[in-house]
Amino acid sequence: MAGTTVLGSGTVTSIINTEITLLTVVTSQNYVVLKIDLSAMLTGDIVQLLVYTKVLPGGTSKPAYPTIFAGAQPSNNLVWFSTPMPSDAEAHFTLKQTAGSVRAYPWSVLAG
Repeated sequence: MAGTTVLGSGTVTSIINTEITLLTVVTSQNYVVLKIDLSAMLTGDIVQLLVYTKVLPGGTSKPAYPTIFAGAQPSNNLVWFSTPMPSDAEAHFTLKQTAGSVRAYPWSVLAG
């Protein structure tokens, strides 16, 4: 996609019942999107992905797009994209695995 910038990327290893911040965006962007590979998930795994934002600068971050995935993901859902979100105040992205075995999840946050 023309004009897209990778703000951050990596591979996070889950810690059961611990919310892990992947990236916090503090600069104004037209939009930000989390992209994450869920292909490591197996039966018994439960992963929650959260996108937090502030309505006003200096306000409190609140979840905007909580999404939960359970079990092995179907072949047409191995990579998940969050809904594009304007980022004029702040956005941060987290992963929390609440059940199953510890897994590694490649991710990136894109902006445009």
